[in-house]
Amino acid sequence: MSTAAFATDWHTDPAKSSLTFTAIQQRAEFQGEFERFSADIHFDPASPETGSIKATIELASVETQNDERDDYLVLPEWLDVPQWPDSTYRATDIKADGNGFLAAGELTLKGVTLPVDLRFSFTEDSAGAAFVGTAGLKRMDFNVGTGGWTDTRWVGDPVKIMVNLRLTRTNK
Repeated sequence: MSTAAFATDWHTDPAKSSLTFTAIQQRAEFQGEFERFSADIHFDPASPETGSIKATIELASVETQNDERDDYLVLPEWLDVPQWPDSTYRATDIKADGNGFLAAGELTLKGVTLPVDLRFSFTEDSAGAAFVGTAGLKRMDFNVGTGGWTDTRWVGDPVKIMVNLRLTRTNK
């Protein structure tokens, strides 16, 4: 029998989890978050190569504490929520990496699928587990900010993603 059969299935506790990002507008960093997302994680830290991650993000749930920016972000030039309401991340290549783990996966955003690495830590306790990670991407690679917004002097290209998940076991 495969060791993958002994890995634990984990699901996100939405009330105790966050998916945030940092981007740059007019040379100043701003923070944002996606308020609705889900993640299914099949993972055993003793055998990370048997793991998998699948996450779905509802793009309309973007919140940056700036109503005007939030209104723009859902438009076709940016996240194009009417055509692409969700973004997905899938990883099946997970390995130990230094003090944590590295998931080599693919992000699909606005119909574009590209590799995105997620570095994360995973800590189990009696109530479940904490999954904390970071990833980086370039918005222009995913056609986020088209037309006049391709000039990165106004809105920077790099985006840092921060994942802080509280997970509950679905099997023992």
